[in-house]
Amino acid sequence: MGKGNMAATIVEVNKDDVRVQLNNGLQMVVKAEHLRA
Repeated sequence: MGKGNMAATIVEVNKDDVRVQLNNGLQMVVKAEHLRA
C-alpha cells in the first residue's frame, strides 16, 4: 500500500478502471473508487 495520496493525471477511463500517470511518469491502473479530487 502507498503511504498517502499522490497527485496524478487521468490518462484513460475504462469500465471499472482508470489509468493514471504519476508526476514521475509512472502509469498505473487503479479502481475508480480509489480516486479522490
